[in-house]
Amino acid sequence: MKTAQTIVFKGGVWRMRKQDDHRGRLLAALEVGERDIAAGRAVPYTPDLLKQIEQEARTHAANDHPINPDVIL
Repeated sequence: MKTAQTIVFKGGVWRMRKQDDHRGRLLAALEVGERDIAAGRAVPYTPDLLKQIEQEARTHAANDHPINPDVIL
């Protein structure tokens, strides 16, 4: 029989591993971005780009596209 302490401990370990995984994915994405910038493959962040991103997000939401797990909410 599991004690409350065991359950809390396992929950904490699970959450820590999940955060570590999230942090690792973020760092990997940042490294890719840095390499792209260094290679001149960057897109300037402009009001028009933001409008395009917002429109694509609305279209995807309306069509029930799954959210990319790498998107940080």
